[in-house]
Amino acid sequence: MVAFFGLLLVPALANAAEWHEKLKLKGDVRFRNELIRQEDKGDNFRWRIRARLAAEAEINESWSAVIGLATGSDDPVSTNQTLTAGFTRKGFNLDLAYVDFHPKQVPGMRMAAGKMQLPFETADKTQLLWDNDMAPEGVALKFKRAAIEDFDIF
Repeated sequence: MVAFFGLLLVPALANAAEWHEKLKLKGDVRFRNELIRQEDKGDNFRWRIRARLAAEAEINESWSAVIGLATGSDDPVSTNQTLTAGFTRKGFNLDLAYVDFHPKQVPGMRMAAGKMQLPFETADKTQLLWDNDMAPEGVALKFKRAAIEDFDIF
């Protein structure tokens, strides 16, 4: 079994420089205290954390893939984790997992499939309709051409 994985690693190590150039890592960590004031219940203080880590790999000039992990609960628009129960471990959830098809032959076209970042703009970027932290699941096709002013199909 070890020999089998060794045979798979040899070509990968030979192209390690190429592989490194085609992989992007990003993430963030946040720690904060929240005060929630409710008229009938009094003040509630809670400590919250958020940790996110994502990797984007360029497969070739037309395809890329993204996978991301984040703290949080089942809330679709929040990756915040409340610190409770002393020394218990906190979990990571699958936040992003999608492929992105963007053929060079059709400039301005992108198709994503999987659990992706929000594929469209919010109304005046004010989050009135969609929260930017939401990661919908399915397939999205976008087409935008700079040559045709104000032409955008989603």
